[in-house]
Amino acid sequence: MKVNLIPPTIPEDEKSPLVEQLVAFIEQQGNIIQQQAEQIQQLKDEIARIKKQPPKPKIKPSSLEKKKKDKSTKQPKGKRPGSKKRRKTAKLQIHKDRPIEPEHIPDGSEFRYYKPFVVQDLKLQAFNTRYRLKVYKTPDGSCVAGQIPAYLDGGHYGPTLIRFVLYQHYHCHVTQPLLLEQLRELDIDISS
Repeated sequence: MKVNLIPPTIPEDEKSPLVEQLVAFIEQQGNIIQQQAEQIQQLKDEIARIKKQPPKPKIKPSSLEKKKKDKSTKQPKGKRPGSKKRRKTAKLQIHKDRPIEPEHIPDGSEFRYYKPFVVQDLKLQAFNTRYRLKVYKTPDGSCVAGQIPAYLDGGHYGPTLIRFVLYQHYHCHVTQPLLLEQLRELDIDISS
């Protein structure tokens, strides 16, 4: 805590030995108050440390006034930083390309170029795979069958579907009844 005790300026003709002693006494009292304030803060920090609480943070003075002064002295330099435009669809993978003809083309018109217009969309649909495990009968009479891929872990639901359900439930906080309804709308055959 900073204590600023600045005595008023006293004209020379009003300075007497008594006034000078009082001013010196006030300055001395100000110094004592300053030292006591620092000591009190140190003791508060020590108590907080013993109680395992964080000490009072050292907060720097506000720099808002400095920024206001700086803005008035600077000249505008054109564009703001970070305002450079980028083509947002330049790096997108295009899944479907559809040329669209104008509704009315006057006779004698010739084609010049395509004007691209990219639409982003999401496609959620069921994707079912039937594994047909080949079974062979060996000469000794036993059977040998193909095995389903190891990443399926013997289950009837693929890893993408499992990831989707876990993401929806744990990250998006979708309740189980809503998830069940959503999966059935996507034609996933799943029991409750």
